[in-house]
Amino acid sequence: MVTLIDTTLGKTLDNQKVGTIESVLSGVASGLIQIPKGFFSLGATLMDLGVDQGRAARVESFFDDLTEFDEKAEATAAGRITEALVNIGIPGGIGFKVASRMAGDAMKAARNGKYVKLSNPKLKEGMDKAIELNTRGKTNKFIAGALGGGLAEGVFVGDVEKVGTFGDLVGGPTAVDRATDDDATRELLNRVKFGVEGALFTGVIGGTGTLVKKLTNRNKQLDVANSKLDRFIDRVASGFRARSG
Repeated sequence: MVTLIDTTLGKTLDNQKVGTIESVLSGVASGLIQIPKGFFSLGATLMDLGVDQGRAARVESFFDDLTEFDEKAEATAAGRITEALVNIGIPGGIGFKVASRMAGDAMKAARNGKYVKLSNPKLKEGMDKAIELNTRGKTNKFIAGALGGGLAEGVFVGDVEKVGTFGDLVGGPTAVDRATDDDATRELLNRVKFGVEGALFTGVIGGTGTLVKKLTNRNKQLDVANSKLDRFIDRVASGFRARSG
């Protein structure tokens, strides 16, 4: 029988007494608590640079002792996964949206100021250029969003060493350094590694989602497509699905 022991509060939590639903709900609560924990822990780590007065350790200890949600979340795999998804997903998603919107606003302002001036004798040329840049702007917004999401994840993740990175699994420069000493520089580097992976992972997920969406829309329009290949595929596929008159 596996038990979790809270040495600070002197409490022992029996894993067998924590159900999956309770653990998942605790994971949601604990994941939300991990967000401010990551922010304040990062601030304390920055203050510890060069002096190592243990501020970050005290901040982390405060949040760890705040509730028993983290212990209950740790009791099951579902709870641990939920905790990580909430802790990473919420700030990452917000960071992606904010960075994308800021990049879009900046590019829109630049285009309007440069190309949409009625006094500009090359207005048509400028408008054509603006249309051409629209597609490029979407790519730039996506890249900015991915970077913003990665930055938010690096800042607001509660415990980088606990969550881990893909580098821990496959090796490489993003592997988390889990040395026993509480070194502020090491903790900052771990957050940078996590944030870099977060940006890359956000880009991969977002790119895959965009591709799937395009393929889905293409499949929905097979019956009205101008492509001979698409119409042929639709005729073949129509024999395998029910359709009214």
